[in-house]
Amino acid sequence: MTDSLAPNHLAMLEARGLDAELLVRLSVASSARLGGDCIAIPYVENGQRVNTKYRTIGGDKRFCQETGARKVFWNVDVIADPTLADLPLIVTEGEFDAMAAIQCGFPRAVSVPDGAPAEAIGDGETTKYQFIDNAPQALRDVREIILATDSDGPGVNLLNDLALRLGRARCKWVRYPKGCKDLNDALVRYGARGVTETIARAQWMAVDGIYRMSELPPVTKPAAIGTG
Repeated sequence: MTDSLAPNHLAMLEARGLDAELLVRLSVASSARLGGDCIAIPYVENGQRVNTKYRTIGGDKRFCQETGARKVFWNVDVIADPTLADLPLIVTEGEFDAMAAIQCGFPRAVSVPDGAPAEAIGDGETTKYQFIDNAPQALRDVREIILATDSDGPGVNLLNDLALRLGRARCKWVRYPKGCKDLNDALVRYGARGVTETIARAQWMAVDGIYRMSELPPVTKPAAIGTG
């Protein structure tokens, strides 16, 4: 792995709408790990690198991580950052989507480390969501969580699995602009406005037995009863 992005890799990421200065600040770098056009994305916890994700950004999409590395959210330290405590926490399916959110003024954004499951896991036993158990205690105090997963089948599986584990009552979901399946798509197609408006439109997850007044059917007026 190098300490910086090769010019061609930087150009490829800028074509995805990502800002060069942000990529440098996040220590994204070129790598020969997977051959071809590969980059390394560090996972940092408490200021220390605990894992690195390697992924191709051209040709066939391939990923790998360090063997036996600790599973944490990408950008996990923002969860416990007291200066961001009043902001909603945005959880994305991939690092580029979280970077898109950060770039557009939403610094409290994290990504899951392993993408979305092909099948919903539900409340079954699994190690896939170990990164939630490894998250800082401050995650319990987050009042609003926006789940910005992909709009495809696996993304919906991830949305529901995360909501189950994080608590549906504090989770929102997003609807992407036409032609987009994630926040990075929204950034490429519609610029920062596409990302900010997508997040602004986030809707609360439905919770059984809890409804808005506008969702309730009209109630008939009670009949007047004479006093006699």
